Amino acid sequence: MPNQQGATPPGGGETVECPVCRMEIDPEEAPASLEHGGETFRFCNLRCRDRFLARPGFFLKGRRGTAAPRPLTAG
Repeated sequence: MPNQQGATPPGGGETVECPVCRMEIDPEEAPASLEHGGETFRFCNLRCRDRFLARPGFFLKGRRGTAAPRPLTAG
């Protein structure tokens, strides 16, 4: 399964990006993870996981593969 970011650190292992704080983390060492929308997200700490659980749409907005927010229209 492809990871969220696909980055490769100098050591050669893949990293993923915490969707909340954007920190690069080793997916094998991530202290928290969860399934959302058929995708596994990994987090750098429990607080980031809890923030994501409270507002997943906020943290996923504009991500590759998600719909971009529509501009507001006057009316």
